[in-house]
Order: sequence, then C-alpha cells, then structure tokens
Amino acid sequence: MQLERPAPSAPPVLADLYGGQRVVVTGARGFLGRAVCAQLDRAGATVLPLGRAELDLLDRSAVKARLRALRPEVVVHCAVDGGGLGWMRDHPVESGLNNVLINVHVLEGAHEAGARAFLGAGSACAYPRICPVPFVEDDLWQGYPEPTNGPYAQSKRVLLDLCRAYHAQHGFFAMTPLLANLYGPGDHLDPGRAHVVAALLQRVIRLPAGAPLEVWGTGTPTRELLYIDDAAEGLLSCLALSEPAVLNLGTGMEHSIAALAQAVLDAADHSGALVFDPTKPDGQPRKCLSTARAEALLGWRARTPLAEGLRAAVTWYRAAEPPR
Repeated sequence: MQLERPAPSAPPVLADLYGGQRVVVTGARGFLGRAVCAQLDRAGATVLPLGRAELDLLDRSAVKARLRALRPEVVVHCAVDGGGLGWMRDHPVESGLNNVLINVHVLEGAHEAGARAFLGAGSACAYPRICPVPFVEDDLWQGYPEPTNGPYAQSKRVLLDLCRAYHAQHGFFAMTPLLANLYGPGDHLDPGRAHVVAALLQRVIRLPAGAPLEVWGTGTPTRELLYIDDAAEGLLSCLALSEPAVLNLGTGMEHSIAALAQAVLDAADHSGALVFDPTKPDGQPRKCLSTARAEALLGWRARTPLAEGLRAAVTWYRAAEPPR
C-alpha cells in the first residue's frame, strides 16, 4: 500500500490541535466520552459536554438546535446505544436503528452548525466476520460483520461512509476511526451492558478466594484490547491529518479470550481456575487490527501494556463496586 505522506517523527500534540477551541463531546458521561473530555481539558480546549441529561440525540431537531447554539469548532461524537455481546444479540433493533439515528443527527448537526471538523468513534466490529488478520482498512467492505452484533456494526459503517460523503461533497473534515475493544478505569458497572474485559473484571472481584471464573464461550476467539486513555488520545490525534482517512486505532496485538481471562485473574491476584461455558456465544472468531496506517500517517502508537492497564482497571473496579 502506498502511503499518502511520510511518517511524522512524533505523534500530534493535542494542545496544538485543540488549545482555545470550542469542542462539543457527545456521550460525555460515558466511558470513552469522559476520557476524551479529560484529554481536551489538559489540551486547553473549551469543552462543551453533552450527555443524556442534556440532550436526546434521537431528536433530530433538538440536536441541530443545540449544536447551533453551542457553536462548536470541533464535534467529537462518543455517544452510543450499546453494550456487550449478549445485549447486542438481544437488542438488534436498538443497537442498529438507534445508533444510525444518533450518528446521522450529530454528523448532520455538526456540519450545519458550522463546525470545522467532526470525529466519531468507530469500532473494529465493523470489519467482516471472516477477514484476513490483522485487519487492514482496505478490507473493511469485503463481507458482512459478525451477525451477533451485525446491526450495530452496520451503523458504524453507515457513519463512516457518510463521513466520506460529507468530505467529498462539502469539504467537511469528518472521519470515524475504527477502535479496538476498549478497557480500563471507568468502564461499565452494568453487567448487562459490559464488554468482555469489564464483564470479566466484575466477575473476578466478586469471587470468593480460589473460586473459578466463568468465561463465556470456548475461550478460543481472539480480541485486541485498547486502553481507554490511549483510545481517547488516538481519536483526538486524527484532527492532525491533512484530510480524513479510514484508520485503525489499536495495539496490533491479539489475545485469545482464554489468555485474556487469565491475565484478568493475574491482575486481580486471584488464584481460581477458568471455566468456559460453550453454550454462550463466542462472537467474531478473531479480531486484531493493523496499526501500520496510523503509525505512518500520525506517528501514533498505543502506549499502555495490557498488564498495566488491567491492574489500573482492577483498582478502579474495586473502588467503584458497591459492597455486597
């Protein structure tokens, strides 16, 4: 693959990109949104947070009116109606329809409000279920996503293609980089909506000493894990590009669910064994992103080792989990 320009010597400095800028963050009370707001605060931006309490993103007119009133220079869209594999399987309509509407309303509203840029949080789940590993951006459209969360994945594809369309037709800088599975402090406390790492962590910290950890599925599928602060930094760094691009943000490291579950046990200093439940869905067989394009175009790499990130997450969960 021929690269558009040489690799920069260092990743972007967020203060240079966002200092003094008015930045709307949707989903600002959520997992990724809080981390994005924290990074923007440190960069000297004027952060304009929008959560569910401030705005119903399913209301198109309300979204347009609020964004016009806020006059953002940049909109960072982190809001999502989603959850873990079980929630996606049981709520295909909400995970597809609601996210398509939310994404379209915010992208449309950002452009009409006069923002100079839109950054949306995409997902590696948009890749085909069967795809060469590591996932390369050019393979995104080569098949249907994992059916268990197909409608949600398709909503991410719709947003990505509409970003391309807004740039092509209006010259609007709009892009939605594809993020690996996120984990870290601040993740879901609701077991019904927790993704793989959050679900495992919550089970581990509730276990009696030496009790086994139950793991959904066979343990053979693989996942790539991206620490939350790295994800926020990578997403915001995309504003440094000269033009929007389809771009993976991850670590480029693949872990089986079994190995990940063992790493969670180790991070929590729990001595119990692993017990797998093959009656539960495995989801996509393999997930691992190629990070070559992000490194070449942005000079950006994830910095947090998995063991370090898991230890930080365990500490946070133990403090956040109410006593039982």
